[in-house]
Amino acid sequence: MSKTILILDDYLSSNECDELVTLYENTKLPDTSKDFSVWSGRVKWPIYPKYLDNKLNAERTRVCEEYFGKKFKLLNPNMTFWKEGHEMSPHSDYGGVNEFPEREYASIIYLKDDFEGGELYIPELNFENKPKKGQLVCFQGGKMMHGVRMVTKGTRLTHICWFEVL
Repeated sequence: MSKTILILDDYLSSNECDELVTLYENTKLPDTSKDFSVWSGRVKWPIYPKYLDNKLNAERTRVCEEYFGKKFKLLNPNMTFWKEGHEMSPHSDYGGVNEFPEREYASIIYLKDDFEGGELYIPELNFENKPKKGQLVCFQGGKMMHGVRMVTKGTRLTHICWFEVL
């Protein structure tokens, strides 16, 4: 899938992923008591050690820019937890009628792979990706309809962000 989807195995080491999982577990959830969205109680914005912050943000942006040949601005990096039963039907990251028009590309880093289900899929490309711990994926999430298969066993933890094209 030339220049359509970037898949980079072992972008993060197993130890880096484990460190991020521990950081997620030890970071307090923001108050979402008035938030009834599907994301309530699942998203965290921890403070990362400098070397991980660089790899999750600046280095990741550089790798994706190099692959797609575009200049990106990083948007809303966060860690998202998916428990058994969570799924997401195909959607565009624009989020509706220009709700998030700047979200042109999406990027996922899988921090765990000891779960079942939770695959990323893109129907128009007949693409499905089995998550691998440490794997980075980037694609045009604002344009391509994509979803997440139901997590059927265990928990899926990802570090996600979006990119605006400059």
